[in-house]
Amino acid sequence: MFPDFSGPLDYSIEADDLFRLVATEHYRSVGERFVSKFGSTINRTSSGLMEYIADRIRGDLSLPTVWRPSFGLADRALYEEGLHVTDPTTIAVELALAFEPGAGCGCDFSFTLPKPTRVAVGPYVIPIDGNARIRVDSSALYLERPDTPSLVLRKDTDGLAFEAQTIDLERIDIERLPQLRTGDHCVLFASEASLDGLDENELPFPISRRGAEVVPTWSEAYSLIAAASPDYLDWVTRAIRSIIPVQAPSGSMVSGSQGHRPSEVYMTDHLEPIKLAEMLVHEASHQYFHIATFLGPVEDGTDHDLYYSPVVERPRPIEKILLAYHAFANVILFLRLCQSRGLGDQDFLESNLRRLSEEVATLQKPLETSRGLTELGKVLWQPLAERLHHAH
Repeated sequence: MFPDFSGPLDYSIEADDLFRLVATEHYRSVGERFVSKFGSTINRTSSGLMEYIADRIRGDLSLPTVWRPSFGLADRALYEEGLHVTDPTTIAVELALAFEPGAGCGCDFSFTLPKPTRVAVGPYVIPIDGNARIRVDSSALYLERPDTPSLVLRKDTDGLAFEAQTIDLERIDIERLPQLRTGDHCVLFASEASLDGLDENELPFPISRRGAEVVPTWSEAYSLIAAASPDYLDWVTRAIRSIIPVQAPSGSMVSGSQGHRPSEVYMTDHLEPIKLAEMLVHEASHQYFHIATFLGPVEDGTDHDLYYSPVVERPRPIEKILLAYHAFANVILFLRLCQSRGLGDQDFLESNLRRLSEEVATLQKPLETSRGLTELGKVLWQPLAERLHHAH
């Protein structure tokens, strides 16, 4: 069926196309339904905004456009109500800003947000206090806010950059997020300001305030992945576009992701490169698992049993067992590559591989016996099991 989603060592050019197609078409549908459900409400506080989104949604969509938290928030807003759901006009503005200037692109829209908000425009975090107007043409985005100078951002290698390189961002309260470039991929490191509107209770620890200080060690982690396996580097860079560094207890390997915020993961803000690399592979695997579920369910609802998971030390349903297996099996394969190439702390690799191999063996037993997994569910773990067996 789709074994390529099990891991990068079974990934093909066709799978890359499939990944992009599944993601873009899923979020195209999300965008269309968001416009349909909230269009009349948002039109009360905006002009031209919904027309712009509807027009761009109908066009060609790229993975970087849709694989971002704003589309996930739009998806959640379709199904959930309550205070934790971001205001629909704010989501609409973030959706609109996901589309970069391009050929044939011309629009002019204005809006009023219900409260002062910070919005992401490329690598920048820009405060909007109430009203704003945005114009987009083939090469630039123009942002006008009351009582402040107009801002002009033009397309460059990193997406968008201010036209005047000498602009004093601090003076106009604009933050440029730290970035790390690896090949043609750029990952952003989020800050408290860039996550304006995120329910802090959804993160296990406070957001790090170390800013650009975190980048050098993360750069080493990405370099280590590249040296160990270009396939795993592609696996990570394709899936993860934003990292939230969190202030976890010293030495703790803490990481996680949220299904309603695709491409974004949170991780301990400072660890040895090999540990950061392990967490990147783990969290990237969860992102692929999430994308795979757009194709259908991984279990058919007939297996109501709970199975012990050594990862969390408690019984879990078969879908959660599969999720854990998928991530940790990929981590084992990656760490074995590091070990065979003499990369990273070899004592850490040896002890971690021993522990993870025992845990994955425990997780595999219910996957072998459960009759509730669909064909999609099976191809997310069986190719990994074969690789673990033959490569060991």
